[in-house]
Amino acid sequence: MATLETIVNGMKMPNPFIIGSGPPGTNANVICKAFDEGWGAVICKTVSLDASKVINVQPRYARLRSRTSGEIYGW
Repeated sequence: MATLETIVNGMKMPNPFIIGSGPPGTNANVICKAFDEGWGAVICKTVSLDASKVINVQPRYARLRSRTSGEIYGW
């Protein structure tokens, strides 16, 4: 039977489906649930054994402006 098993930079994953940084990677319980549901990997925004060190910084985006014209070209 075909498999979706993937190796990325030496890390073996059951499939190439990865959850990006955000609410689905908030804490260990949520991450474990993602693996139980079949996701191959989770990218975490911040990882710490001391929860008090994890700060929810806002805003999470900023405008990118051209240095010459001041025109916005990205977020």
